[in-house]
Amino acid sequence: MRPELRLRVRAAAGAAALAVAVATLSPLAPAHSDDRSLAREAARAQDRTFHRPDADVQIDPQARPSALAGLPKVKGWTAPKAVFSTYNGFQSYDIARNAKGQSVVAWAEVGSGSTVRIRYARLTPANKVLKRVKLTGWITRDTVDSGIVGQVAATIDKDGNATVVWTQRTGEATGVRAASIGAKGRTTTRWVTQQGHPPMSVFAKASATGHVVVWWNGYDPEAWGSPQQYVLWKGRKAFTKVNYTRDPDWMPDEGGTASVSNTGLVSATWVERGSGQGRLRAVTLDKTGKLVEKVPATASNLIMNSSHATTASGNLTVSYMDQEYVDEWRTHWYTLRRTNGTWSAPKEVTQLQPYGYTWSIAGNDTGKAATIGLGYGPGNPPESIAVTAGVQAKPGARWTVTEAGPRVYNGFSFFTPRVHMTANGRTVTSYRGSTRPGVAWTKKGTNGTWVRSGVGTQGDLAFASDARSRVNMLSLASYKGFTLTVYQNDL
Repeated sequence: MRPELRLRVRAAAGAAALAVAVATLSPLAPAHSDDRSLAREAARAQDRTFHRPDADVQIDPQARPSALAGLPKVKGWTAPKAVFSTYNGFQSYDIARNAKGQSVVAWAEVGSGSTVRIRYARLTPANKVLKRVKLTGWITRDTVDSGIVGQVAATIDKDGNATVVWTQRTGEATGVRAASIGAKGRTTTRWVTQQGHPPMSVFAKASATGHVVVWWNGYDPEAWGSPQQYVLWKGRKAFTKVNYTRDPDWMPDEGGTASVSNTGLVSATWVERGSGQGRLRAVTLDKTGKLVEKVPATASNLIMNSSHATTASGNLTVSYMDQEYVDEWRTHWYTLRRTNGTWSAPKEVTQLQPYGYTWSIAGNDTGKAATIGLGYGPGNPPESIAVTAGVQAKPGARWTVTEAGPRVYNGFSFFTPRVHMTANGRTVTSYRGSTRPGVAWTKKGTNGTWVRSGVGTQGDLAFASDARSRVNMLSLASYKGFTLTVYQNDL
């Protein structure tokens, strides 16, 4: 595989890629009365960073925060609402929404020197922002291992119980900490782990019934990554690690994806490489401690970029890609499903020529799924790129493959598009248009007719929706310094 095709950095280099320096600016008035110290700290700060926890996103270096007349509007979405403002920027942010429409937003704001502070806020179904709560004081971002401090993830169950997870230094290591927040605000904070493979990002997902799984790709000097998964089953006081067997002949290629069903069944998938070949690993762990390990797919080529979507019962749809060179580079997107414990054979979604990448997959409880990636134009390096989406209306149906975003110059292609699917089967995805992000969503009754709208903000977009298919979009606006901003679209 040609090196320039692989949009990936080794873990050792990942930490440097995640911080985006922005020129020092004159501080504006703090957005909240409890943040008066931020104005003083901003005057001393020399770097301002903002990015999503799992995305090596290069923000337009010419972007500058400014005192705009208001937050940027997005066509087709409700008026923007500010969640939180700060002058130094954000290390990371995330949003989750339950079936009733209750949302939780978590973020790591950057302080002076090398510090971050973790906060969260609840949102009503109408996106009214309730009390903003601190989960930590200022904590150092300096680490002595290869972990990254200040990466956050958020999730919420059907009863409004939220979990916020973040990375934090502990002694000479980078660990993962979690706050379990009851619907009435009672909070219990605990370590997920204080040692092990250092996290460079962190993810979390809750079942509607309140089980929570946390996972990340840990640093490993001998591999592209080391998948780590921990589960907190409802009613238990400590996280349980998923202790799968590491095969010395196969090297993990990524952190993969994890999920937990309503009954507490944890599923984790990722890809591995060995002797020029690739394979998909799948592990399950139930509440009794029963661990099942499988290899549901193999390839004679290297396979990469796996992700899975899940239903409430634990059925999975997994996407991955492989790349081969015959007379030219050919990229194949594949999916396979696990239904009631039985794996199907891989099914090709599409072949992209000359090449492309698959990044993520989403689905709903009906089994409908959408996978997205980056499709490149000709040339070496390729001169154009577009977010390409494949939508499958139901298991076994034909995939509808279209370009969800506009085809643009490849100079700003180093980003990870997002995909989300609503309860009623509408697909929402982000794309990069020129130097700014955009959002696209499928028209009602279609699987490949897209409505697009530019988003006049910075950073990645994050999506979450409820049982009525009301979608929240979280983004970062250059307003009052930097402002986390939420929009809604009733699809």
